[in-house]
Amino acid sequence: MTKLDIGDMFIDRVKSSLFLYYLARASQRQDNRQLRHRKEELAVKQMRKLNTNALRGHVKELDTHMTEAIKRERAIQTHQQGEEHVHTELKHKITALEGKLGRYLETQEQRKKRVQELEQKIVQKFKTKKEKINALHQDVSKLTKIYLAIKKSRKHTPEQLLRVAKRIAVLKQRIAMLH
Repeated sequence: MTKLDIGDMFIDRVKSSLFLYYLARASQRQDNRQLRHRKEELAVKQMRKLNTNALRGHVKELDTHMTEAIKRERAIQTHQQGEEHVHTELKHKITALEGKLGRYLETQEQRKKRVQELEQKIVQKFKTKKEKINALHQDVSKLTKIYLAIKKSRKHTPEQLLRVAKRIAVLKQRIAMLH
């Protein structure tokens, strides 16, 4: 939107042009209405000064014209009120849509942030999972070396070998579960 900067206020040029258009139309109608009323009043005053039969006919004709003009004026006022009502409704709808658009944009930003957070958590989770798996592989290799060293020394008991073998099996199961 193009905004006009006037001191502390910003004026929307699109909305203000529409407002000024309706304001000018209303002003023109008011000026025309006042001009018609003055013409009618002058004509009635001039006719009342002369009291002839021909003038009475003109007065009746003028009276019907005035009645017709008043009906037209009322129709114009009704139409103008209808236009103002439509204009007000459109302004309310525009305001509501601007609010909805603002909320939509906010939720889009929040979703983006949330997706980024989740992606970071996933990446972090995979890093820690890889680190755990690597640590378990290192433990298995250390225990395997210990197992082989105990077996070569021939100073071992079957329970010692069994304990180390069970520990190696448990670590391998953990690795399999993490994959």
